Amino acid sequence: MTILFRLLLFALIAVKVQAQPRLKATAETVLENLYQANGNKIYPKPAIEIVSDERHAAQFIRRSNTIRIGVKVFEVCRVFGKDSLAALAFIIGHELAHSFQLNTRQTSFLAYDQEDGADANAEKDADIQGLFNAWLAGYNTADLLPYIIEGVYVAYDLKGKTLSGYPTLEERKRTAKDLRLIVTELIRMYETGNYLTAIGQHDLAAACFQYVENRYKGREVYNNLGVNLVLQAMHLSEKNVDPYVFPLELDCNTRLKKPKADRGPGDLTPEQWQQRGELLAKAAGHFAHAAKMDYQYLTAEINYLCALVLNAKAGEAIEYCERRELVKKAGLLNAPAAGQEKIKLALGLAYAYSNRTEAIPLFDGLKNSTDAFVQYAATLNANVLAGRQAQLREAPPCQINFDTDAVVDDVKIHRPLTAAWTILDNAAQIEISTVLNKASELVVFRTGGQNRLSLQRMRRTGVAPVLSAATHLHALATNRGYIRVYPEKRAALLINEAQNQAVEWVKYYEFR
Repeated sequence: MTILFRLLLFALIAVKVQAQPRLKATAETVLENLYQANGNKIYPKPAIEIVSDERHAAQFIRRSNTIRIGVKVFEVCRVFGKDSLAALAFIIGHELAHSFQLNTRQTSFLAYDQEDGADANAEKDADIQGLFNAWLAGYNTADLLPYIIEGVYVAYDLKGKTLSGYPTLEERKRTAKDLRLIVTELIRMYETGNYLTAIGQHDLAAACFQYVENRYKGREVYNNLGVNLVLQAMHLSEKNVDPYVFPLELDCNTRLKKPKADRGPGDLTPEQWQQRGELLAKAAGHFAHAAKMDYQYLTAEINYLCALVLNAKAGEAIEYCERRELVKKAGLLNAPAAGQEKIKLALGLAYAYSNRTEAIPLFDGLKNSTDAFVQYAATLNANVLAGRQAQLREAPPCQINFDTDAVVDDVKIHRPLTAAWTILDNAAQIEISTVLNKASELVVFRTGGQNRLSLQRMRRTGVAPVLSAATHLHALATNRGYIRVYPEKRAALLINEAQNQAVEWVKYYEFR
């Protein structure tokens, strides 16, 4: 890396004014990816301005809602070769995070917390937000952070110098090291939350996403948190209280196979009814917040309808859907067909729970959907509404072409060796312990002081999984690919379909 930085001064000479439109287009593409990944569209996306700058490297300026980027920054990023856009994403992401800070007026990437009017906490928060947002957008930036900082200091001739108004390179690198640890933990919690969602441990998943939300206020985080609260509410009883399939469910078969409840007050205890109502109300709040952040985020609108219906507010759900013209809105936004159909599916459920006949044509009209889930849910819901026997669609048989029972790093997940415990949810007494090993990492959860679940993640590339036509129907979509769970093997694969490879796999053990 040091040799590359020595080439930096020579590269800077090659930058010409006529290259600025190309640099601006590159920066605007990265900014758009970051802005969409964050999803907070309450604040308008800043404009990009390329400047010949000798003091700041990059700035956010509130009065013009502009991110200024110095030409030298692009040459710093170019040094990183295939990771050049990842390097640029951190710098732009840092300044974009400042645009969400209401008290921030003007920043300086170089001056950092020594800029006039700057706040040290706001700068560190922008680092965290920028790194995590870059990761969500698909840029692997965290490991590059200290080298990005050093490259900028070299380009602006600050390395090895102590100047008034600028932190030293050593100070910035120490800060970067600490922040990288924080963001790495946020990423681990987010990914663990995804696995727990797919496995069906929804209270643990919600605790993970709540941990992330404390540091990163993103649209997807609020939606994921809300989804797990709803699913937790639906699984409080050993009986199945909800006979219909809802658009936000991943594995409805497990729930539908439970003994049928009478749908009376005795199906749940008074404490469970109260807990269910509180969980659904909290989930609705998260969905409403996500929808407020992004007017075009129909997923949150659909999930909000589901939370209302399940919380005995079907009439309110119908009124909300009609007032906001969600069906029409989805068409005007050219939303994917499955998204438009899921709005109709949710509206049909609201009609069904309100004993209104409008549910019948909605379900019938979705039976021939090209989306496997919508077709399945509409057919099953139509049968339930008509009083007919619902036919469950089973997941395809397990097809993993490697040994999931192999012991990795001498870890025995049924007898895990744990490290220090961290409290995730004090009220629910949920704690987590993480152990990093050579080829894997082990995460153990306990509730009330008793082991609840252990999950070991193995990095494994080059594995070509056997995919079936029903993969999407029984898989969880994430920012890194699809998670497919194989309960009979107590294993799950993270699949990158574009490469037809398993990015990684996990094994898990649920303590009884």
